[in-house]
Amino acid sequence: MATKIELIDVAENKVIWSAAPTLDTAKNVVGVPIGKLYRFGSIGYPVRPDRTYRVTVEYNNTTGAPVEAGGMGVIGGLFVPAGGRPGLPP
Repeated sequence: MATKIELIDVAENKVIWSAAPTLDTAKNVVGVPIGKLYRFGSIGYPVRPDRTYRVTVEYNNTTGAPVEAGGMGVIGGLFVPAGGRPGLPP
């Protein structure tokens, strides 16, 4: 079971975003994290083409054996060019 997902700016060794799944009392996953790295009218976290970013997912594998093709972490996003575009705030 996944216990944490992070988006990291490798150049600065900085965690940009970190979250964990929502569990019920029996420790079953009942929700997945959704984060918003933006605010309308201002810049969220600037993504730069000269930087490397890493998605890291931690798992608690209670089987004691490798779980082939058993894990995944995904971060998706919407990118607005610096300076905005017509009709959007700068």
